[in-house]
Amino acid sequence: MAAGSRTESAVVNAAGLVQGIVLVTFPAASTIFTEKSEYGLSSTQYGVMFLPQVTTAIVASLLGSGLARRITMKRVYLIGLACSAVSMGLLIASTGVKTDQSVAYPLLLVATAFLGAGFGLTAVVAGVMRVLSFFVTSARSPTASPAAEESGPLQPPGRNQLRRPDQP
Repeated sequence: MAAGSRTESAVVNAAGLVQGIVLVTFPAASTIFTEKSEYGLSSTQYGVMFLPQVTTAIVASLLGSGLARRITMKRVYLIGLACSAVSMGLLIASTGVKTDQSVAYPLLLVATAFLGAGFGLTAVVAGVMRVLSFFVTSARSPTASPAAEESGPLQPPGRNQLRRPDQP
């Protein structure tokens, strides 16, 4: 394995760890959000706070692969990480206005929306990278055929290559 790909792999893994930590930040802070002396959110407000996250995670996941074909997987991954950073920035900003729900709650909704988008985009890229690394590893294994070795670098499949054999 080349040094560049080892370093790149380490960076991607570290970013995945950070993304996981960011993803659990909002649920982990539930008592802070619902505590009367802090944000004072009701149980309903706290639950609704995750709707933007779910919605944007689904939309970003669905749009991520098409976006990666246009601007590269690396850029999609970086955009996803940036969305997560914006989310954390908004969460931090909301602490300054936590006693004013008319300001803090919309900030939290936007923060969870960015968190969902960040997760959706990074999950698509991480999933594709994991699948590609499996196939590259399999192609380079001692039991792989010589044809697999000579086929060149593995590329993400195009739209037509994703069809089932029984589909026209």
